[in-house]
Amino acid sequence: MNVLHENEDLSAMNESVANSIIDTYRLQLLQSVNTICTEVRNKRKSRGYNSTQSFSEQIFSYVVNAIKASSPLFPIDAFEMEFIERWSFQADIAFKSTSLLSTDKSAYFKDYCPKLISLLKEITIQGIPLFQDVKSVGIYVNAKLPASKLFESLDQILLLGDQYGESSVGQGQDIAIDYSSPNAAKHLHAGHIRSTIIGHVLGSMYEACGYTVHRINYLNDWGGMGVLIEWLSSRTNIESYTNKNDLLFEIYSNFRKAQKAADWEGIFKEYTPSEKDSLATLVGDFTDYESFLRQYHSFSLRAIDQFSALEGWQDATFATWRKIVEWSLQDFERFYKILDIHQEYLTGEGLYAQLWKEMVMREVENGNILYFDGTHADTAIKLIEKQLEEWVITTDAFDRKKQEIQDDIWCYVVPIGDDERYVVLKKDGATIYATRDLAALEHRMKTFSPKKLIYEVGQEQQEHFDKLFRAARKLNIVGDSTELLHVYHGFYVDETTKKKLSSRDGAANIMKLLTDTIEYFHAKYDGEDFTDAEKKHISKTLGVGSIIYNDIKKDKKSSVAISSEFNKMMLQFEESGGAYLIYTSCRAKSILRKYAKPLPNINSIKILELKDSEADLVKKILSFPDVVRKASHAEDPVRIAEYITSIASQFNSYYHSTPILKWEQVEQWIIISYCVSQVIDNGLRILHIGSLERI
Repeated sequence: MNVLHENEDLSAMNESVANSIIDTYRLQLLQSVNTICTEVRNKRKSRGYNSTQSFSEQIFSYVVNAIKASSPLFPIDAFEMEFIERWSFQADIAFKSTSLLSTDKSAYFKDYCPKLISLLKEITIQGIPLFQDVKSVGIYVNAKLPASKLFESLDQILLLGDQYGESSVGQGQDIAIDYSSPNAAKHLHAGHIRSTIIGHVLGSMYEACGYTVHRINYLNDWGGMGVLIEWLSSRTNIESYTNKNDLLFEIYSNFRKAQKAADWEGIFKEYTPSEKDSLATLVGDFTDYESFLRQYHSFSLRAIDQFSALEGWQDATFATWRKIVEWSLQDFERFYKILDIHQEYLTGEGLYAQLWKEMVMREVENGNILYFDGTHADTAIKLIEKQLEEWVITTDAFDRKKQEIQDDIWCYVVPIGDDERYVVLKKDGATIYATRDLAALEHRMKTFSPKKLIYEVGQEQQEHFDKLFRAARKLNIVGDSTELLHVYHGFYVDETTKKKLSSRDGAANIMKLLTDTIEYFHAKYDGEDFTDAEKKHISKTLGVGSIIYNDIKKDKKSSVAISSEFNKMMLQFEESGGAYLIYTSCRAKSILRKYAKPLPNINSIKILELKDSEADLVKKILSFPDVVRKASHAEDPVRIAEYITSIASQFNSYYHSTPILKWEQVEQWIIISYCVSQVIDNGLRILHIGSLERI
């Protein structure tokens, strides 16, 4: 979003010229979205789609095809297959059929399991049995895979490299994700930070499954702008603020204080002289509470007029609004830059502040949006009175619903239930957040035609998104083929008190934690044989990776604890956090460097046997594509975090107990070490955590 230069006269433009600028501005934004959409789709196609079957799919495909060929009537499709730990069960795969077991338990044990054992023993690949030691264990049929088959399957990783783990599940389908979504004229708070991290990782998970992902940063840049525009309209000297967003936040904070004081004189009396001086800088000079109220109400009315002018796209207000947006974006970019997160689409409520009009008027004409008058209100009240009489709702619920009905009179609403409405236009004709959100949703549906439209926003907005989604479906903006999801997150909390970090302190603490963590890792390399550029890169990779992993490893709906004991947190990062995973990958790569030869040809290595721990590690590595798909389907990045942590743990356990480079089967472990580093790096990349070659 380009803005006018600060030295331009905000009130000098002719209105006809302004309208031309405004129309051009809106058209350019809409065209920009369409252009970027095409670029994103082309980039996805050029990346390609990995249609290779995962190891588990290959094995089950062998089994199904072989059994259908030899025994067509056997219900092999009714059986499920899962990998199990050889260390615990002395087998690699377990087969079971819940449906057959529930249909005829006796036949399941007497006929189906013995027959399956017989059939599994007969399956061969190039004359070699696919399974060893096939037997019944309770409701399962367990089987062990030959060491050669397990090891040879690692060839997939060598062939696919950084595309291992990807799939073509979502090929040709689009997913749009709205995340971060900061508020103009305010500071990023902890919720925005979690949304930014989780939303971006969700996008990477979907991309790994072949979807075309559209990442959207939707700026809340319209509501409340009248206050800021009115204050700025009479000020010429604001150069003392290096960070103009700090100035905007100060104006906003002063207005909130003024609102509270206007509601109750007791609050006004509690304010210090300094706080009252701050109020005066906003509303004008006053001597007592009565004069403060006059000044406040006068300022508020002028602010309402400024917002009306903005909604009417008048020249001076529009130009000032663009400055406000740009100042905020400049401030937010510091955070996005340090995390290296950049979304393709930057839009805001302002883009949709006109589009809502044609949408609302169209749906009023169609009868889907109602002008909620007294008659509608009477009908709604009678309905909840009946619910109260029948004890369907409580007295408190009745009072709340009745007040909501009365508040909605003379508004335009979307009926979304017998006694529920989604307000899209206020009594005074002004738009609200809900109006613009609905217009934005319609635009996204037309632009992306997404399989899923996801909003990664805090849990406190669950009710809003529930109503938004129902309203969108009621208006036929969204069809049955699109899934609407509100993926919400928990709070950042103080590890000691368990209390939620305040909005401003939360953001400040996280930014400080990021910079302090980077400095911590940078200090560890003082005196090491690295260039300054290498130290900077390593410390940022370890620091940012540690913060992201600390967030992602917890269920997104859970809170994330921030410790006030910095050294304790750093120790956790190194022992079991993001840094630990990066260290493990580097450790595996160091083995390859010390080996100092090209990777062996996997097909030329003679594998006699694998220890149970080795077999389980190989199976774990080969399950990566399945983990990515399941995590994506569940919108659950924790599964990938836990998976690569278990890979690192298993590898480190073996690394510390075995002199790999001195072992007679060194080539076998060179291949495994390479695959471990590749899978960890691929998993880290999906979690938006960098990897390193050496540390």
